[in-house]
Amino acid sequence: MNKNLKYSLIVLFSIVVIIIGIGFFIHNNGLSNIVFKEPAYPQFAIGRGIDEVLSPEEMKEDLLQLKKDLEEVHPKTIEGLSDEMLKAFEAANEIIKEPMTVSDFTIVASELACMLEDAHTAVRGFYSLDLSLPMAIKVIDDTFYVLEGKDLEPKDKIISFGGVPIKEIYEKSQKRIPSENIYWTNYNFEKYALLQSTLTQMGAEINNKKIDVVVNRNGENITVEMKFGDVYFKPINESQSTKTYKTYPQDTAYNPQFLYHLDMDNSLCHFVLKSCDNSAEYRHFLQIMFEDIQKNNIKSIVADVRQNTGGNSSVLDEFLKYVDVDKYASYGSLRRLSQQGSEQRGYVKTKGTMSNPPGLRMNNKMKDFLFDGDIYVLIDNGTFSSGNWFGVIISDSEIGTIVGEPSGNAPTSYGDILSFQLKNSKLMYFVSYSQWIRPNEAKRYEDALYPDFQVRYTIDDYLNKKDLAMEKVLELINDSNQ
Repeated sequence: MNKNLKYSLIVLFSIVVIIIGIGFFIHNNGLSNIVFKEPAYPQFAIGRGIDEVLSPEEMKEDLLQLKKDLEEVHPKTIEGLSDEMLKAFEAANEIIKEPMTVSDFTIVASELACMLEDAHTAVRGFYSLDLSLPMAIKVIDDTFYVLEGKDLEPKDKIISFGGVPIKEIYEKSQKRIPSENIYWTNYNFEKYALLQSTLTQMGAEINNKKIDVVVNRNGENITVEMKFGDVYFKPINESQSTKTYKTYPQDTAYNPQFLYHLDMDNSLCHFVLKSCDNSAEYRHFLQIMFEDIQKNNIKSIVADVRQNTGGNSSVLDEFLKYVDVDKYASYGSLRRLSQQGSEQRGYVKTKGTMSNPPGLRMNNKMKDFLFDGDIYVLIDNGTFSSGNWFGVIISDSEIGTIVGEPSGNAPTSYGDILSFQLKNSKLMYFVSYSQWIRPNEAKRYEDALYPDFQVRYTIDDYLNKKDLAMEKVLELINDSNQ
């Protein structure tokens, strides 16, 4: 045999062996869905007007598209849609046998998506000109209070909007607001119920953007005419305005997403994280904050993730680098692979799943500015997604104490969304393709992250701007010092 040919065959054989070996490695290590190409991010058209009329044929095609994506993408439907959902789609096809506005069709589609009980999976209207009533409300024990608003008084109890009882609006909204618990439903209802699109869908009487709002004030029902899009004066929270918070970089101080305040009297750092963005600015901010904590010998950190609706969960990993713990709990995951996921995320495989069990993660600790004091995490009904993740890992790792109200997100939940648009109605919709599994097995399937110390607010607490969660933290710190 020719030496050159023999050499070529040896090289070719070696290449084949290497390729086979790499293939076995990828398969055996669950890496078959590794990103191998540039994802094709979908392009979306401008939404249609809410009063535009859709034909039965258009809506039927849209429902088929929605059904297909829910069935092929979501982890909960690996075995197919439930009998309940299949019957709901059949019922929906009966409803759409007559022409319907985009607004009304939104209700049909969103109620179907909400049946998955996943707060990330949703159908949303594309209402660029949607307006809200000039007021703020709070749901407390099935009572709907006014916090503030134009021509209204704090503590007014809402009776109806445009002739439709508020309790009827609330009951219908529970089928249309994607959620995993009542806390997230209430948190969103307080905004959702004030939108012109919502109240139009509910059958409220609206004329020239004006609507009659009936409230109960001191036992007497009063009718107030309000206009969507009007503005009103919002009172300043005096308890917050007296504090000096440091931000980074300073030119974003108008609406900073991360800030801190040192309470020297109580030796605590109040760290506020409004959203989860693991940016270079955030990482620099943490270094400045922990350096300041060490320099001032601060004993406690209060990490405030109230109203934090998520982003990138790695913000917690960056935070924990400055905490003197060797390892901490780590979420497990189940990712469902699909053709849609392959297109939008670049995965090789288009079928099957990839899973990782919950476990422990080694902490890549910083050498400087390590903190070994007490950590408290403040949460509320608006703590969601990566904001909720922050509290769950602190809790399950027994690194800190959770204080406040139940979170708006189940600790074991769905996420990582793919984005779509219905062909005819142009409605946007989002479908989760991952399930995140809580480390703590005993509490794995609770419907919320429940605080170690839970507080309950009355309407007077809200109106007086009381911070019961922070008051509870100060009480715990004082008790530990005695």
